[in-house]
Amino acid sequence: MNAGSRPKVRQMWTLPYVRVALVYLVLGVLWIAGSDWLVAAIAPNKAVLNYLQTIKGWLFVIASTLLLYFLMRRAFRDLKRSEMAKREIFRSTVRASDHIVLNYINQMQLVTLEADRVEGFDSSVRDLAHRITRETVEEIQRLEALEAKGADEIELFLKQRLIETRAAIQRAAKPLDN
Repeated sequence: MNAGSRPKVRQMWTLPYVRVALVYLVLGVLWIAGSDWLVAAIAPNKAVLNYLQTIKGWLFVIASTLLLYFLMRRAFRDLKRSEMAKREIFRSTVRASDHIVLNYINQMQLVTLEADRVEGFDSSVRDLAHRITRETVEEIQRLEALEAKGADEIELFLKQRLIETRAAIQRAAKPLDN
C-alpha cells in the first residue's frame, strides 16, 4: 500500500455504513466461533447438539437484528447531527454577512446617487452599480431560500455562486482596464 492511499482508507473508516458492516462482521465471526465451541462443549449427544444449534441460530438472528438496529440508529443520528451542524454554520455565515452585504449595497447606492449629480459621469459605471446591486439582492434571496435544503446542496450552491461571482467580477473589471 502506498502512502497516497492511506488518507482514503482512513476516510473509509469514518463512513457509517463501513463501520456498521465491520462491527457486524467482527461480532458475527466471534459469535459463530464462540457459540459453536460452547455448544460442542456442552452438548452430550447429536440430538441435543442439533437442538442447541437451532437455538443458537435464532439467537444469532435476534442479536444481529438488535445490533444492526442500534448501530444504524447511531449512524443515522450522527449523520443527522452533522447535517444540522452544516446547516447551522451556513445560517450563521449568512446572518454574519448581512451587515457586510448591506454596507456594500449602501455604498453602491451612494455611487449611483453621486453619479446622478456629477456632470459627465460615465453612465456605464452607474448602470454597472445598479446591476451589481440588483444581482447582490437576488443572491441574498437565493441564499435565504436554501435553508430548507441539505448541506450538500448548500455546499454545491455556494461553489457555483463563487465561480459565477468570480466570472462576473472579471467581466466587470475588463471595461475598467481599457
